Amino acid sequence: MSDKAGRPKGPSMSRLLLAAVFERQGASEVSIAALVDKLGDRSFGWTLLLFAIINVLPWPPGATLITGIPLVLITGQMALGNHAVWVPDFIGRRMVSRATFSRAILRLRPLFKLLEATTRRRGAWLFRPDTERLVGVALLIIAIVQFIPIPLSGWFPGFALLISSVGLIKRDGRTLGFGLVLGVFSILLTAAVIAFAAAGFDRMFPHGLGL
Repeated sequence: MSDKAGRPKGPSMSRLLLAAVFERQGASEVSIAALVDKLGDRSFGWTLLLFAIINVLPWPPGATLITGIPLVLITGQMALGNHAVWVPDFIGRRMVSRATFSRAILRLRPLFKLLEATTRRRGAWLFRPDTERLVGVALLIIAIVQFIPIPLSGWFPGFALLISSVGLIKRDGRTLGFGLVLGVFSILLTAAVIAFAAAGFDRMFPHGLGL
């Protein structure tokens, strides 16, 4: 069922995410496999959103080398044209703190409300199978950039993937496009950081390390 603006009615995204986290009471942690199963493992949008949220949780430096792997795997499957999401067992078995994950969802709730208030089904051509594969390639590149542990640049590709996942879930081409544009910005930012670091290295060691 939809409203007059074409937006689907139903529970909010944040409520669905919280319901997935707290479906099984008692334990302080929940497995990623359980979350994927609750949200629907055939949905690239929901699975991408889940791991994008996990990726923006407060992790120690360099943790994107681990948390970024699922994003690369998921977007890679999308680029290959897979119809169902496959999450490796070694990732599915990993546990996430219910409290930490729910706090992240609550912090993101204003963003979810804004997106849900402005999204509707549009840009259907972006969700055709052939076009979705190209979108998957673009998201894969963004995910690879997220995978690179570079200070000050990793947050932007993660946020771009989060926005893009909402566009996929809501089948909203404009929101998906905004996420992709933000992803391009994150790629350019990462390239600029790498270039700046390389230029600084050349100034410090104009003749190389002399090894």
